[in-house]
Amino acid sequence: MNFKIISLSILVTMLMCGCGLSTEEKEGTNYYFDSIDGSDENNGLSEGKAWKSFGNIDNIQLKAGDSILLRRGSVFGDRLEITAQGRSDCGIVVDAYGSGNKPCISAPDSSLFAVQVKNSDYLTVQNLEIINTGTSRLPGRTGIKVLSENHGISRSITLNALDIHDVNGSLVKNEGGGSGILIVSGGEEKASLYDSLLIENCVIRRCERNAIIWSAPSDRDYGRYSTNTIVRKNMIEEVPGDGIVPIACDGAVIEYNVMRNCPDVLSPDEAAAGIWPWSCDNTLIQFNEVSGHNAKWDGQGFDADYNCRNTIIQYNYSHDNAGGFLLVCNDGNSLGKPWNIGTLNTTVRYNISVNDGIRNYPTKQAGWFTPVFHITGPVENTMIYNNLIVQHPKESDSIDNRILKMGDWGNKWPEKTQLQNNVFCTVGGSSGSLDFGSDRNTSEVNNVFVVDKKFSRNNKRFDFSFQKISEIIEAKTLKDKIDLLKNFFGCEEFKYQAFHPGELWLDNNGEHINAHGGGIMFYDGIYYWFGEHKSANTSAALIGVRCYSSEDLYNWKDEGVALPVVKNNPSSPITKGCTIERPKVIYNKETKQFVMFFHLELKGQVYDAAKVGIATSKSPAGPYSFIKALRPNAGKWPVNMTEEQQTMDVTIADFKEWWTPEWRKAVEDGLFVRRDFSGGQMSRDMTLFVDDDGKAYHIYSSEENLTIHIAELTKDYLGYTGKYTRLFPGGHNEAPAIFKHNNKYYLITSGCTGWDPNPARSAVASTIWGPWEMIGNPCVGKGGELTFNSQSTFVLPVQGQNDKYIFMGDRWNPGYHIDGRYIWLPITFSGEKPVVKWQDYWKLQ
Repeated sequence: MNFKIISLSILVTMLMCGCGLSTEEKEGTNYYFDSIDGSDENNGLSEGKAWKSFGNIDNIQLKAGDSILLRRGSVFGDRLEITAQGRSDCGIVVDAYGSGNKPCISAPDSSLFAVQVKNSDYLTVQNLEIINTGTSRLPGRTGIKVLSENHGISRSITLNALDIHDVNGSLVKNEGGGSGILIVSGGEEKASLYDSLLIENCVIRRCERNAIIWSAPSDRDYGRYSTNTIVRKNMIEEVPGDGIVPIACDGAVIEYNVMRNCPDVLSPDEAAAGIWPWSCDNTLIQFNEVSGHNAKWDGQGFDADYNCRNTIIQYNYSHDNAGGFLLVCNDGNSLGKPWNIGTLNTTVRYNISVNDGIRNYPTKQAGWFTPVFHITGPVENTMIYNNLIVQHPKESDSIDNRILKMGDWGNKWPEKTQLQNNVFCTVGGSSGSLDFGSDRNTSEVNNVFVVDKKFSRNNKRFDFSFQKISEIIEAKTLKDKIDLLKNFFGCEEFKYQAFHPGELWLDNNGEHINAHGGGIMFYDGIYYWFGEHKSANTSAALIGVRCYSSEDLYNWKDEGVALPVVKNNPSSPITKGCTIERPKVIYNKETKQFVMFFHLELKGQVYDAAKVGIATSKSPAGPYSFIKALRPNAGKWPVNMTEEQQTMDVTIADFKEWWTPEWRKAVEDGLFVRRDFSGGQMSRDMTLFVDDDGKAYHIYSSEENLTIHIAELTKDYLGYTGKYTRLFPGGHNEAPAIFKHNNKYYLITSGCTGWDPNPARSAVASTIWGPWEMIGNPCVGKGGELTFNSQSTFVLPVQGQNDKYIFMGDRWNPGYHIDGRYIWLPITFSGEKPVVKWQDYWKLQ
């Protein structure tokens, strides 16, 4: 069928436009379109002189700041193609004017779209009704299509308050499906993507197959992902397939959307779910409600799918979905291909699922299959905690009542799945089961199982009334539900009563504690834990040093950022993107100051700076003020370095190769001490120690991480007295942690193997100045040969319990830094040797 295609090319001049001016001063032009009373003989420059059709658009040149205004109540029967390059300070708008119904663009039969936005920048399309109903279904049919093809980065595209309905695309995904909104990017000549794409306040009804869908290259080697994508406050109704599926996005935010009333019209071969990312990183899915999804395979409310890293699914409400609440999946058959690095680090927390998993017929793929959680294939490090799951009675005994089913899609099982602090409540039926299959390294800690208002497990610990659960479910708004849920998990019953080394450790806000490489200070009855605030994909300091407080060492309150990085001053030593590691804080009783030391590497210098940073505060939790950065003891010799060693003329230039016997002997004789004598000694991994007499010491890895130094601090703890000693020259020690027991000094360190664990080491001395004696690995038993997959950071003396100490280690996760775990274990003694043994959980008493 022939139909007219109206092409709207909007050209942006280099002249100043009036976007930043007041209404009276605006230089841009409004162009009016009125299909009811307009005439194409008019000039289109006022409501009374509006054009009737889009035909005159080809005869005008639109500049940034112009607006295309369609009269409400109008119906335009042509499809609209837009290419618009605005500017960041002066965008272009397609909008409605007048009163009444939104202006409608109804696509001609056999059209793939009603509106297309192609290769555009700084454009807003809003307040339109869009229809694309053909005489028969058409694969790929959509309401509005946004396309970036061989364009580069398409910036700041906004779709707002669009009413898109009755799009009869194909119901078959492999044919191309159909959708209300289709976002497409790609191109062989130039990698193309989006920055600042916003879809909000839209209503999508009776669009088949999908609602808001992307089509983009999923290969990791294609190039950058689209950034700053936001999809929020949209209503999706009567859509049978996928609701919102971002593809090839980094940091997409999907929030405050509703999907409901999904018709059961897909074939048994079709899989679909509500809201889920594909080939995305750092997706945040929150405050959404999905109900009534009826796909014959999958059919869950939410999903973290192929090739996705660091997805967070939180604060959502899922109910009455045929296939369950959550799918986390990956296909082992394609793992390792450019389009599939696995599904990694999915976090599922503070969600409510009610009556999910109610499909009342067998699936083609797996028979009767409706678990609340389906985790299958090579997915790794899935964290599921603080969720409320309520199951109502099933229609028949045949319906699957499992809470969780793990599978081996592509002959690979999930690894490192963690279920913690969830409440699984079954009303009017038998308790749902957890089917782990042949999963690897799953942990299940502190989950509560309630059957018909009675506790089937953990009944000694939990005694909350079922009324609390009812209040959460019956709350009127999603916000009210989530607020009640967060309060519920903050109640006394859910507080920690023991240490669980290596497990998620949640703070008072339900977030995994983010204090890596940290240390503890005890002050005025409170423990303060300072550590590196890690981000997901980098070890660089993007936030700073974080502080937590606790009275019992089990439960920690987030006190916020104690020392923030500097964001707008690249010359600052602690500018955003520098490296801040192993912060420690001590209190100076004379100056009444809290003093923080940390290992500092300057931004862009890798690990060449090797400095110590110093900051102070009048309050234990901060904020701390940065004072200075330096290398310790410039112009000073160690107390245990002989005059002969000080005056040797051997230099680095004398060695073409390192690690030879001659080189090692030179290191022992102070090769690097002499090199760094005038500028100060290197300072990397570090800790602080205050002795019984109030003297403080800085213990750090120096000389290219080959030698530990112990340096005495000045009385104010802000500098060095110049007295320091070398421990085990050339021994390649880092991660020092020191403590005092029975008037002897003990030191725990590690070897230098980067992020990988290695056997811990320990040493003892009668005075802090030595001599120090190596006494072997303190970690014993299974896992002790690699320090239980951790690295030492601090030894904490327990207040009020004489001779009780806690070994604190970090289990690093370089693939997802923020999820590094903490290994806290008690230190006992065998004679005069410290011993650390693994315990799955333990208490101070």
